[in-house]
Formats: sequence, C-alpha cells, structure tokens
Amino acid sequence: MIKQKIIILIIMASNLALSVINSVKIVQLVRSAILRSTKQMRFRKHLN
Repeated sequence: MIKQKIIILIIMASNLALSVINSVKIVQLVRSAILRSTKQMRFRKHLN
C-alpha cells in the first residue's frame, strides 16, 4: 500500500513538472510571437 502511494505521488509530481515546463514553453512561444508581430508593425509604420 505504501509503495503504491509513493509511486502515485512520484507520477503526480512528474506530471506537474511536465505541465509547468509545457506552460513555460507556451509562454515563451507567445512572447516571441508578440515580439515578432510588434516588430512587423513598426516596420510597416516606417514604410508608410
């Protein structure tokens, strides 16, 4: 019983860590996309 609980805890912890890593990656992707779009907007303003 105790071993099963420990295994479940380890699985939950690893899932949590993976979700945190994924959310960080998503945030970085969104940030880079926003930066790119703002740069494009600036370039368009310069062209006009």
